[in-house]
Amino acid sequence: MKTLLSLILLTAPLAASGGNVYFIRSASFSETLVSPSYTKLLERSFRKAYADPLMKAVILEIDTPGGRIDAALTIKDIILKYSGNDKRPLIAYVNTHAISAGALIALACPILVMDPAGTIGDAAPVMQKKGKLVRMGEKVVSPIRAVFKGLGEKYNRPPEVLMAMVDSDIVLTRKKHGIAKKKGKLLTLTAKTSLRLKVCNAIIPTKKLLLKRYTPEGATVIYMGYTDSDRILIFLTTPILSWLLLTLGIVGLIFEVKTPGWGVGGTIGILCIAVFFSTQLMLNPGTWVAPVLFLMGVALLLIEAFVIPGFGLVGIGGAILVIGSLLLALGVDNLRTSAAILAASMVSAAMLSALLFKLIPKTRTFRKIVLSDSSEGFKSPTDHDKSPGLLGKSGKVLTTLRPSGTIEIDGVKYDAVSDSTFIDAGRKIEVVTVKGMRVVVTRKQEKSKT
Repeated sequence: MKTLLSLILLTAPLAASGGNVYFIRSASFSETLVSPSYTKLLERSFRKAYADPLMKAVILEIDTPGGRIDAALTIKDIILKYSGNDKRPLIAYVNTHAISAGALIALACPILVMDPAGTIGDAAPVMQKKGKLVRMGEKVVSPIRAVFKGLGEKYNRPPEVLMAMVDSDIVLTRKKHGIAKKKGKLLTLTAKTSLRLKVCNAIIPTKKLLLKRYTPEGATVIYMGYTDSDRILIFLTTPILSWLLLTLGIVGLIFEVKTPGWGVGGTIGILCIAVFFSTQLMLNPGTWVAPVLFLMGVALLLIEAFVIPGFGLVGIGGAILVIGSLLLALGVDNLRTSAAILAASMVSAAMLSALLFKLIPKTRTFRKIVLSDSSEGFKSPTDHDKSPGLLGKSGKVLTTLRPSGTIEIDGVKYDAVSDSTFIDAGRKIEVVTVKGMRVVVTRKQEKSKT
């Protein structure tokens, strides 16, 4: 009797008049893929809605094939946080798919309404392995199964039926559970079956009828969804764009380390890395530590390159910090995907750098991009082809080579690199290698006077 009364109260039209009803729309099937960006959208929408004293109800439209389980668990916590101590209705409207992580979000809402063509279920956590989706082990399935059971008990929905959406080993019988399910199969329910099993509270065929039922007379419907800035952020944080930004960023930084002076390559590299970290940080403010670790790692690598000869613990520590920071920014909860993006970026950057370094000495345009003339009396590496007699010439060091710096030959300044040890300013040097943009010098042995 108590359950029947609760059901009647939940599905009854709102009696109060006036106020605002917030409708968080499902803009498209792909945009509601459960992800950090979708989490941000829902958190922002719920915060605004529940801060409104005139709010009468919140309707969350769901149409998703699933997505990241960590994001779904966060959304579940957000829903419980706002609806837990608030008597104003929160309605999940499945229109028309609530699959996998989407099922968890729908079942976390106190009121669940479905379109007649709606489906819900198939919520086993999976991972990608060798190009195929493989169900995760019991260590991951167990806590998710417990979450579904807890939501069933909280809202008087059949716990074993909900757990069968997560665990294929659970067996259901028509006599005991109202539906039969064999071992090895995951449960997915239609709207009609969901209503019969009391998984959902009502079936409503259109949004117009849904709003008519849950919007008080005279109330205003406030629609919420992705903004243009949200869509740009989603675009910039897709795996393909993350890979591209990291690849260009790494290539740009490699160019700055390998070439004297400061050029467009380094600027592009820093810009790409900055866009990568800033978009990830906007999506998930908790990743602020990632750019800090990245800067620390780069600092250690620079110290190893220009202060401490060779490659030792400082360089190894810097490399670990850089790689760890990028993985953290990409998301440790989805470590396989993050590692794949990072590995692809590093391999692509190495291949692209090798190709460009091979082409740059032959292409005048690329030589100008890397470093242009900066001052009178100074020759950049792009001028070396115009100085065929540079090899073997002697000069002096203007700024200490650590190992790179500035030298002067015949009154003309050049960027150069020491062949081994540091060379102090004022020392005489001799050019031993001129290859493309790279000028390598060695300390010239001075004759002793007798």
